[in-house]
Amino acid sequence: MEPQANNGPRPGRIAEGIGHQFIERAVVSVVSVLMSALVARHLGPDNLGALSWGGAMLSLFAIAANMGMDLVAVRLISERPEDEGRVMGTALTLKVVGALVMALAFWATIRLVQPPSNEAALAAWVYGFQLIANPLATANIWFQARFRTGDAARVRLASFAVITLTRLAVIFLDGSVVALAWVAVAETALAGLLVSARWWWAAARSRTTGFDGGRARELLRFGWPELVSGIAVTIYLKIDQVMLGNMASQSELGQYAAATRLVESTYVLPVIVTGVVSPLLFRLHATDLEAYRRTAQKLHDAMFTLGLVIALSMSALSVPICWLLFGAVYPDAPGLLALQSWSVVFVALNVSTGKLTHAEGLLSQTIYRQILGAFLNVGLNLLWIPRWGAHGAAVATLVSYAFSCYVAFLFSARVRHLAGYVSRAVLSPPRVIPEAVQWLIAAYRERGRR
Repeated sequence: MEPQANNGPRPGRIAEGIGHQFIERAVVSVVSVLMSALVARHLGPDNLGALSWGGAMLSLFAIAANMGMDLVAVRLISERPEDEGRVMGTALTLKVVGALVMALAFWATIRLVQPPSNEAALAAWVYGFQLIANPLATANIWFQARFRTGDAARVRLASFAVITLTRLAVIFLDGSVVALAWVAVAETALAGLLVSARWWWAAARSRTTGFDGGRARELLRFGWPELVSGIAVTIYLKIDQVMLGNMASQSELGQYAAATRLVESTYVLPVIVTGVVSPLLFRLHATDLEAYRRTAQKLHDAMFTLGLVIALSMSALSVPICWLLFGAVYPDAPGLLALQSWSVVFVALNVSTGKLTHAEGLLSQTIYRQILGAFLNVGLNLLWIPRWGAHGAAVATLVSYAFSCYVAFLFSARVRHLAGYVSRAVLSPPRVIPEAVQWLIAAYRERGRR
């Protein structure tokens, strides 16, 4: 066996995984931004606000339906490949049950709350079916754990192409808010079906796949901290849009949502890198702590630099970007984009530290930071939305992000070392770029020799 086998895949394999996902996400992000611009121009601020309110409400329930088990399942498959069939079958069963329960809870909540308009209420009802379709994407766990993200990426790109054409047809046929909500549901269902079929063809036929009570207890036991943390994160990611829709005007929410969609399109970049590297972190933590710490610091350095470059670029170009994409009917979008773009820095660091808390078994010790961040976000929104509207919501979100990704770690000795990774990352940009270039050159040279 090669010496590197115990520590996971070679750099070339990781670079290949990042490359496949980067190509997929780059294509999806660029096309999604253009589609978001077309949708925004087609609907106008008021109807875009209705569609965004329904999507934000959905997000609050979707994370609970996922049950926080994806990272746990990736770790179990990485550590015990012989059990992958039972892990996958158990994860799928639990996700189906969670999706059905959350869909019913979501529809009940829509009846209880007061949506900002009838269009928002109808869009939210349709979005509920997306919860039921979400378990179809469970197969992505296997591709991530096996470092075969390229296979899943190609399937998802095919699905995305079909849905993009469908969304274009709806826009050109002057489709309504509800019609566009149905397209979002179809997007989730088709992508999940195709990636599940690819997984079944690639792996499941030759392995025992089914529900296992022991694996279920393991997934739930280690997944609940991630679930609680994910719910808290989603609250301070999406509650601002829900509160804007109810406390301000639906049109103001549309302005805010237009800028938010541009910023959120960049969140996939840190998610790609950390998602590919996370199985390596899990293995290094179990076999070589010094290598684990070096890799963890490099990950934070890269994420901070990436976030900083994105934030500076979007903030400086916010006016031409928004006027080009959305036109004159979204006059507040440039200022909101300039503010919200800085959230990328905090999101990138948050994703990185999240992987470490999972690898080190510290999730139960660090949930409080996400909960405190959610409470802080809600409180600041209650104070600042009535005063400053959408701009108040943007600043409230930035403050809560900064608190969660750094300040909250300082309150506990067990997780204070994670703040150290963040502190050192702030000083890293001058050395990150040359190191990244050297690493990529070495990785692709290795790939060329295989």
